[in-house]
Amino acid sequence: MSIGLILVPVSGLDGDRAAIAAGVALARSWSAHLLALHVRLDPRSYLPVMGEGLTTGMIQTVLATAEKETAELSKAAAAAFAAASGGLPRVERPGAKRGASVDYLEETGTEAERVAVRGRVADLIVLPQPSGAGPVTAQAVFEAALFETGRPVLMVPAAAPAARFERVAIAWNGSKEAARAVSAADPFLAAAPNSKGAVVVLTIRGKGERQAEPAELAQALSWRGIDATAKLVEAGSGGAGAALLAAAKEARADLLVMGAYGHSRLREFILGGATREALERAPLPVLLCH
Repeated sequence: MSIGLILVPVSGLDGDRAAIAAGVALARSWSAHLLALHVRLDPRSYLPVMGEGLTTGMIQTVLATAEKETAELSKAAAAAFAAASGGLPRVERPGAKRGASVDYLEETGTEAERVAVRGRVADLIVLPQPSGAGPVTAQAVFEAALFETGRPVLMVPAAAPAARFERVAIAWNGSKEAARAVSAADPFLAAAPNSKGAVVVLTIRGKGERQAEPAELAQALSWRGIDATAKLVEAGSGGAGAALLAAAKEARADLLVMGAYGHSRLREFILGGATREALERAPLPVLLCH
């Protein structure tokens, strides 16, 4: 899998710069194009849900407040892009001469919907780490990117060190989601040093019978010239997610690769425990596929 187009949605909230910086580092590595997308919410979209009983003056006040907040977020998003774009040339359309480039696009609409549409034509989507205490819109955008695009999503914590991706940990349970994640990780695995310990396959062993052997994937990767180490990890009392993060830390991984699990309910997704743990608590970037 080659990476030519990286999409980085920017909201104007904390975490934008880390996501853009990671995307820029990858664009440089792969001579790819990074598109930073900011979606402005049209304040008039609030009108159908405001309900009856509001006076004209009250409605105007709500719209004015929304317009002010939208303008502030747009300003913050543009500033984050300017600060983290790394001096790469801004290019709108691909030309004959390829190289790392960036562009900034602002659209109006619902952010989750626009990210879902734009994300389906990207090779990789980079997003800041979502927080359970963060805005509902941020969580909706992350779920749209993860569950509605069919594309891999790279989650980047705001406090993560500079993106290097030289040591990769793979969470392997034999599922189709995990298999998709391993496939999406091809460019990262290819860039990792071909040395012992640079790639480690982690399988969580719980109380029941394990359904996957990390050695099987490690052996399969060896056919591609990747020298991977296999390791079984006990789930422990903290659960699979905590055990996975601890094992990745022990392996000194720069990147964790894992399948994303969720259940649909009226177009809303309830994330599985390990996925939720990784999203909210991972101190390192996580590459996810559903």
